[in-house]
Amino acid sequence: MSAEAFVAKAGLVKWYNVGLQNPSREFDSLIPCMYYVYILKLNIIGDKEFYIGYTSDLKKRFNQHVVGENKTTRNRNPKLVYYEAYLDKYKALEREKNLKNSGSSYMGLMKRIGLK
Repeated sequence: MSAEAFVAKAGLVKWYNVGLQNPSREFDSLIPCMYYVYILKLNIIGDKEFYIGYTSDLKKRFNQHVVGENKTTRNRNPKLVYYEAYLDKYKALEREKNLKNSGSSYMGLMKRIGLK
């Protein structure tokens, strides 16, 4: 089975070719593009103790929070306490929206990971 057929059959959405030297090896040149939903714990100022976000580059996005490029997390000493990885961008966006809008989903996750 070719790499393209495998990706199509598995329903994997976004892959990109990194152009390795030996393209004849089926899976060597395929790397999944991941999408992340994450939770940051913040120093409490006002009413917001946690920040929920979405990104395709978790390391870069976290660094943006740390250096103060995000108004909500600026000067609040953000700490990454949880993340989920998805192959499908829209599933990650749906999960982020669900956590932000559904109290039961949010509280269920927070209890499961020991933050509430």
